[in-house]
Amino acid sequence: MDSLQDQLEQAMRDASPLVHFRDAMAHRLAEGASRNQLVEELEDLRATVDDQREDLIFEILDFIVGWCHPDMRL
Repeated sequence: MDSLQDQLEQAMRDASPLVHFRDAMAHRLAEGASRNQLVEELEDLRATVDDQREDLIFEILDFIVGWCHPDMRL
């Protein structure tokens, strides 16, 4: 499995980065990662990235913790 950083960079190159990165996080959860683990990893990554990537991470965190439409929750 690609690292979280690699998945973020792949998403940033995609025409729809949010959809791409959300799908990657859904896949991580399906493979057994816990939501808490994913939040911790994303928070660690967030501290190392630029504003654009940080915004994308914030969107994904919203999906994980439920601050979104129920259909988008991870």
